[in-house]
Amino acid sequence: MSTGKQVLVAGASGGLGEKVAHALAKNHPGFDGVKALFRKGHDKADVADKLKEAGVEIVEGDFDSQDSLKAALSEVDTVVSVLSGAGVGGPQIALVQASAAAGVKRFVPSEFGFDRSRIDKEVDHPVFQYKNNVEEEIKKTDMDYFLVASGLFCDYLLNPFFGWNTEAGTYNEAAGQEASWTPRDDVAAYVPHLLADESIKKGETVELQSFACRFTDFADHYEKVTGKKLERKDLSVDDLKAQVKAIRESDDYKQNPFADFGAALQLFIAQGSGLAKNPKKYDGLELTTLEAFAKSQFSA
Repeated sequence: MSTGKQVLVAGASGGLGEKVAHALAKNHPGFDGVKALFRKGHDKADVADKLKEAGVEIVEGDFDSQDSLKAALSEVDTVVSVLSGAGVGGPQIALVQASAAAGVKRFVPSEFGFDRSRIDKEVDHPVFQYKNNVEEEIKKTDMDYFLVASGLFCDYLLNPFFGWNTEAGTYNEAAGQEASWTPRDDVAAYVPHLLADESIKKGETVELQSFACRFTDFADHYEKVTGKKLERKDLSVDDLKAQVKAIRESDDYKQNPFADFGAALQLFIAQGSGLAKNPKKYDGLELTTLEAFAKSQFSA
């Protein structure tokens, strides 16, 4: 049983959330312990067991029950939400409400990605609308909060859905614009520093970045590592707007509102919205370089 001031990670059952929970288990200055919130009836016993071994307390909650969530939030000072997919919307709002009722002092929502304030409002995307709704819900409470604009997860997003197709030997270049990229391990390593950073103001959007580059820079490093040259497909802002429009008018989009997300992210990069203006830097935080990432990613 935990005692004292706790930090809780919601969405720790895999992906970025699991990495954040492990990073906080190693380094949680200002907190007496770390909790990880899993959904009731989850099937991630292997992930939970590894977190327990790392010293994380596993708690379960039913996102349809405020009482269940409040019980899981006992003695929690700060919530770091890394909920993803459909969990970014309704379940996260339920967590915000339960956190406020349980006396949580600070809530870091599952923002991780682009700075929403710089996104083209004519295009937008449901995921950003969900995140906006969550921020509005936090503003109704007395909780402190800040938003994390982590840039793009290069270890996750270099795939055909995002215009990077090594099987076909092609990649899309988004109007030659640079974007900020941060592998998920680096995002997780950032989190303890962010929680300890007293200079971050309430409601501030904090930018992260391991490195900045174009898709062509990835392709150049891919050729260096593998000896294989990828064919570049240049896409303008208008090209990408047309792609997004076509997908949103398709039957696929009616079934899956995320079907356009890869094209939409490329569009935001092409519009210059993907590059951090002032990414955070911390003493002792070693971040992945483009060269190191390429060697690791493309050697596999």
